[in-house]
Amino acid sequence: MKKLVLLFVLATVTLVSCNKDDENEAPIEGSWELSGYGYIIEGNEIIAGNGGGAPGCPKYFFEIKSNRQLYRYNSFHDGQGCYTEVTQGTWERDGKTFTTNYSGNIGIGTILELNNSTLKLRYIDINTNYYIFNVYSRK
Repeated sequence: MKKLVLLFVLATVTLVSCNKDDENEAPIEGSWELSGYGYIIEGNEIIAGNGGGAPGCPKYFFEIKSNRQLYRYNSFHDGQGCYTEVTQGTWERDGKTFTTNYSGNIGIGTILELNNSTLKLRYIDINTNYYIFNVYSRK
């Protein structure tokens, strides 16, 4: 579970907002729910899972605000019920690079796809040196 949370944290680091080079992209601001994640090995995408979250609990999602604030919502099950942990951070975008900062934990990712319904981010897993991707659906 900790690896999944780490993947999610690293992925949210790679989010973006519109700039002049990305005129055809949808705005990054909004709520995004994790719908899939996996690895890119030798150019091939390998799906490792879907929306995450503990069974019976809400999926992981995050909110990107126009004021550069970022809120990450991770759901867990403690044996008695679901609870959600909310983490506040900040974000910046420079072209296809999306950077997040959660209390000094900085993540840097690349936007692979951004439209009105989908956000796909790629980053490097520092433990394996594999590319990891997360796919989000707009809520």
